[in-house]
Amino acid sequence: MPAEQLGAAIAAQGWTVMTGGYGGLMAVTSRAAAQAGGRVIGLPMRNWSALTPNPWNDELRWSDTYPERVAHLLAADAIVAVDGGIGTLSEAAIAWSMLQTEPIAAELIFLGAGWPELLRSFADHLVIDDRDLAYVTVCADPQEVIAHIATKRAAAAARGRAAGLRGSSRAPRSDWPKPGRSRTGGNPAAG
Repeated sequence: MPAEQLGAAIAAQGWTVMTGGYGGLMAVTSRAAAQAGGRVIGLPMRNWSALTPNPWNDELRWSDTYPERVAHLLAADAIVAVDGGIGTLSEAAIAWSMLQTEPIAAELIFLGAGWPELLRSFADHLVIDDRDLAYVTVCADPQEVIAHIATKRAAAAARGRAAGLRGSSRAPRSDWPKPGRSRTGGNPAAG
């Protein structure tokens, strides 16, 4: 299961896993990360009394409002969207929107075979073009996600050292189809 493999792979890098903190794919990812010796942060909501955070969270960052919860998520270095539900889709959309407007925003990575078709459908039916698609990365498997994040982290660190600053600015990815090409023409799985 990609969520399980992703949790273990992130933990193996010594990175922290952050999920919504509840069941389903969140629990699968959290459990795998915890069992691999990783640190897990959960983002539960105080007013969601019918839900209980999963036991694999090392830290719980409780929120009173959904915007507060999403703010925790958006502070991450990278956001990986697996094949979840409406919550995954909404959080990915917010992260994607930030990539368009914020100089420093979390890297957004879609993990799984279903995302290229969905992203292409967004481009075909919504006001989303290849410039917008250039802000995200689609990876086929968790190891590709890890390699992508590691490469981005190394590049950001090098830029930070060269400029004497921490952090990095965002720019659209150059390996997506260029504006002006057919929306069905490029490979959304590139990267």
